[in-house]
Amino acid sequence: MQDLEFESKKIRIENTRVKFGKFFTKLCFIYFLYSLSAFIIPKNILDISPVCLNFVNFMKSYFPNIEIIGSISPYTQLSEFYVSIMWIYGIIIFAVSSLYSLVYYIYFCRYDDDFILLSKKKCENDCPFLLLPFMFGLGIFMFEVYYTGYFASSGISIRTSHFMPEFQSRFSIFGYIIFFQSGFSLSGSVILMSTFEFIYKIYFYLKGVKDAEQSQ
Repeated sequence: MQDLEFESKKIRIENTRVKFGKFFTKLCFIYFLYSLSAFIIPKNILDISPVCLNFVNFMKSYFPNIEIIGSISPYTQLSEFYVSIMWIYGIIIFAVSSLYSLVYYIYFCRYDDDFILLSKKKCENDCPFLLLPFMFGLGIFMFEVYYTGYFASSGISIRTSHFMPEFQSRFSIFGYIIFFQSGFSLSGSVILMSTFEFIYKIYFYLKGVKDAEQSQ
């Protein structure tokens, strides 16, 4: 009976992972389609729509890169509105992946320890703990460079090379924003998932030490 229950739990968690994988793939595809809106948004979108203007002003109070990018682009209104909506899409990507992490690592961990350990072994190849330091570094880099608008106002230096992003066309606006916004959102998601995995590895290690001491 216990084996049947254990197998049932394995099937449930595997089905959850498969369903989420399909859903997240569709969400990323929709995210890419929305990012193409840079090519169809009117240049004077904020003059046309007071709602969009209020939305952009609201977003500016939380995301400083919006105003910075808009100030250096000849497509000021387009740039500010596009960066604002891409922040919303990026937050949705981060929120969905974060919610999945919480459900996966907390809800399913209400089951027996053997089931948790098996789940941990299966997900090791999906989000290795060794990525955590790298992803933290990438997250800090993305925050300093993209969120603050530093990459737009001061440029980016790589070794001896230095380049200034130009937002002189719709294509350049699309390219720079989707690259940095995607990197910012996905690095945040991976940091969160890696942190959960790290916490559980510590938990199981300490639990194993405690069980070993009690068995002696």
